[in-house]
Amino acid sequence: MDRGFFHREVGKLPTASSQPYTTDDLPTALHLLVAYRAADPAQLTRYPTVWRLWLLLSSRLGQPKHDARLWLDEQDTPVAFTALWSRHPADSYRALEWVIAPDADPALGDAIFTWAMARVEQLTQKLGAPLRLAAGACPGEDARIALIERHRLTRQADGNVYMTCPLANLPASALLPESYTICQLTGEADVAEVAAYQTLYEQVFAPVALAHRLELLRSPNYLHLAARAPEGQMVAFCELSYSRAEWAAYPARCVSWVDYVGTAEAQQRKGLGRALLLVGLQRLHALGSDTALLITMEANAGAQSVYTALGFTILEHDVSYSRELG
Repeated sequence: MDRGFFHREVGKLPTASSQPYTTDDLPTALHLLVAYRAADPAQLTRYPTVWRLWLLLSSRLGQPKHDARLWLDEQDTPVAFTALWSRHPADSYRALEWVIAPDADPALGDAIFTWAMARVEQLTQKLGAPLRLAAGACPGEDARIALIERHRLTRQADGNVYMTCPLANLPASALLPESYTICQLTGEADVAEVAAYQTLYEQVFAPVALAHRLELLRSPNYLHLAARAPEGQMVAFCELSYSRAEWAAYPARCVSWVDYVGTAEAQQRKGLGRALLLVGLQRLHALGSDTALLITMEANAGAQSVYTALGFTILEHDVSYSRELG
């Protein structure tokens, strides 16, 4: 992701206009996110990361030109970006993700929520069924929480857990079952290998657009590790990421992320996920990261126990909000 787009000026917001998102706006959206995260070190340990936002824009928008917008000030300088996404088009919710430039007018948040609610109302009429507008925040994000509650979203019981792990003293190794091996996929992977990886991934998580997968495989800042069974097929995977642009913007904290860990159902309880995760953390440390983070569902006690065994501890819990519209 070294495209030189993290160095534009981000202006203040006297008034704002907005325009539909196009794929040409991706660099601007990611730039705004990096500027926002670097301005507040607490955001470096929270979602969305650069890679997470890119995934949402590539694979989680029902209609990109209607479900995401770029906001501009009077000088046509980008000052905010927002998107409504869901894992599947048929899901009964649309989650709101937004990024506002650090020196923009905070009142822009109200304009973003007004747009989001209008779009969700439009979707409910089209689908003939109500949808929930969802948003999230972490404790201490007082302005964000106030904005969400001002638009009458209510706090939900479920949430996520952020976990963190220092990378300086990792265990030496994790045992693999006999004849299993670990490999790393890159942009050199052939069509059949990419297809096999996509199939395995989609057994556990919502689909990722093939074009986005190829972008990830080509990037040196995103790692794909896979465990192969003795017969050669991929049976488990681990994806990890970091942002050199973010490290450059805030060198005091070189954080990286565990994005996805999954195992084919027939291969579970063999320690494959733990072994992949440990190898991935070791590689992140070798690349210059001092801390790894991840996010998992609060109710997923099994995953948390695996992470805890490798040295992860709970950093914070987020708060989910939603409101039914339509």
